[in-house]
Amino acid sequence: MLYRFGITAIVSELAWLLVLLANTSLALHLAIAHLLVWFLFIGIFLIRKVRVLMLEPYVTLAVLMGEAAGYLLIGYLGGFLLHTLLLWPPQAFDLALVSPGFDPRLHPLHAFPAMVMASFQSLTTTGSAVGRPGYRLFPTGALVITEGGQLYVAVLIALILGRFHHRPLH
Repeated sequence: MLYRFGITAIVSELAWLLVLLANTSLALHLAIAHLLVWFLFIGIFLIRKVRVLMLEPYVTLAVLMGEAAGYLLIGYLGGFLLHTLLLWPPQAFDLALVSPGFDPRLHPLHAFPAMVMASFQSLTTTGSAVGRPGYRLFPTGALVITEGGQLYVAVLIALILGRFHHRPLH
């Protein structure tokens, strides 16, 4: 099932990028479906990853690398979220701070690296300056990314600490 979601996400991405190049207004209508496919794929992947990590009896390098991979996936998912939000009011984002002379209305595809960088800045709680004051779209997306990342870290820390402190059976 996960492979099907992965293939669907890749096909969705390619189709959305082609539509974005050809007709931005149509891409705007398909953006939510595109984002939903990615949320489902990465969400299912992360749930499966956490379940597998819970079954590991010891904290090994492989477990830590698996946890780090999940955290990075949240950052990339945030990049998809911010890139989708960029389409609604592009003026809500100031990408010239990241790349001088950049105009997202002319090249919406080139905004993805800047959105991924803003996502990781939000994920690590250092914050990003790409959102313009007066618009609520970027701060809302950044809050979703930050809270999702912190929740993931809290769950994994609890799982790791739970291996060292066993509760007595009553």
